[in-house]
Amino acid sequence: MKISKEDPRLAAYALGEIDNPEERAEIEQAVAADPELQAEVESIRSMGDLLAGGLGKEAAPEFSEFEKANM
Repeated sequence: MKISKEDPRLAAYALGEIDNPEERAEIEQAVAADPELQAEVESIRSMGDLLAGGLGKEAAPEFSEFEKANM
């Protein structure tokens, strides 16, 4: 299986979102065989960790009853 860095399945794989075991195994093989894909997966995982850490520190917005009713 040949996949490119732009393939959205690569990001899904890097973030642990591939549920299909066959598809996950195919992507794992492609990544294992290509240093460029390995670097891309690591980059995606690093960005995911950075975003999760930053967003986890953000306070959830609080809305007034009026604002809730307008939504």
